[in-house]
Amino acid sequence: MRVNISFNAGPFRIMLEEFEKPFLDDFHALYKHQLTQQNSSQRLTDFRISVKAPSGLRRYYRPQTCFYFDQFQPFYPLPYSQTLPVFEWGLNWCIATQAHQFLQFHAAGLAKNNTMVIMPAPPGSGKSTLTAALMNHGWRLFSDEIVLIRPSDGLAVPIARPINLKNNSIDIAESTFPESFLSQRFKDTHKGTVALMAPSELSVRNAHLCQKPTHIIFPKYVAGSAMQVTAMDRASAVMELVTNSFNYHMQGRPGIELAVSVVDQCECIQFTYSSFDDAYAYFDSLEV
Repeated sequence: MRVNISFNAGPFRIMLEEFEKPFLDDFHALYKHQLTQQNSSQRLTDFRISVKAPSGLRRYYRPQTCFYFDQFQPFYPLPYSQTLPVFEWGLNWCIATQAHQFLQFHAAGLAKNNTMVIMPAPPGSGKSTLTAALMNHGWRLFSDEIVLIRPSDGLAVPIARPINLKNNSIDIAESTFPESFLSQRFKDTHKGTVALMAPSELSVRNAHLCQKPTHIIFPKYVAGSAMQVTAMDRASAVMELVTNSFNYHMQGRPGIELAVSVVDQCECIQFTYSSFDDAYAYFDSLEV
């Protein structure tokens, strides 16, 4: 279906040219704050995207959906029922493979007042669930997946896109944050069951405000555990952060130096939690 929707996601201008109609309501709900923003400036498009069913019998027999970036198809088709997650994953791919003007980390980013936290973490650590909780507690979402660092000044650049929740975290988010919009559930993806939570209006409204990172926190959810906060040495933090970078190897020595400078200016923490209340109290204590 031809849609021609243009919107901003932080520093990026996206043109969505085609999208399957059954998923448009969820898309509009997830991006309602971006779509209602008034932007008088004329900007060039960074990513021109289509997400549509292939032509021919595949539209009817075991329907599939295809992601296109500037008419290039970088992935194999996936089940039609996964159209909305395919868009989100595809846009992540566009940013990770094209936006090399930034140093990128596979991490969440959040800010409140003068505190800006980078949270790298492997799958299953509870990073996205904690990110959703903090966003609903008044923290400004930079990203759930990709933290961008601007080389010219070392500031983190917000994107403020939906949070990708998986499996049991969906039930937790649905019951704990009923005021936040959650998409329908998409089952049997390569990540299990996923649902998308809309970014807060605060996050989208302030997506032009870049901020200096102050903390690097490696979170881990452990059911029933007491909260543990452990200082991390900077050498280990640099190695972990670089391991979670999409493109430091493309930046060469300046990329490594930028990663080191980010760590040098931050407190580095390993954080184990099981209670949102404990997490709220700890993160709110980080005010600088």
